[in-house]
Amino acid sequence: MKLSVLASGSKANVTYIETSQHKILIDAGLSAKKTKEALAKIDRDIAEIDAIFITHEHSDHAKGLGVLMRKYHIKAYTNQKTWQSLLTKIGKVDTELCQIFETGELKLFDELQVLSFATSHDAAQPQCYKVKEAEQSAVIVTDTGYVPQKNMANPQ
Repeated sequence: MKLSVLASGSKANVTYIETSQHKILIDAGLSAKKTKEALAKIDRDIAEIDAIFITHEHSDHAKGLGVLMRKYHIKAYTNQKTWQSLLTKIGKVDTELCQIFETGELKLFDELQVLSFATSHDAAQPQCYKVKEAEQSAVIVTDTGYVPQKNMANPQ
């Protein structure tokens, strides 16, 4: 598993994760153009991104989401409450690309396991993600005041 933080902070958040079969983003806080440039700096092509997992609807986590979905036909995953907030902000997108991923769910993408878990933040229903492939895993937690210990001790 390869992980690269493309942007982190109050202006933009984007994390790139690559496994043997998948290339994903956690959040899309950069514009689509800047996301493409950031990926190019690590020798990766934006056209190869399989999915985007959104933690919450704030612009520093979702600013580029609409354009990325429209231009590159990338599926995006988050929970229903976050989608409700996002759809008024990201412009018209193909609803087939909007995937519901409720808090506490585990989704399998071939060898890649992605678990969503709740966090504490001033958003509709913020969540973060644990990604796992074989014996390697990473937990991406942003903008949180509190993470229940059960999420960190053994989140699958």
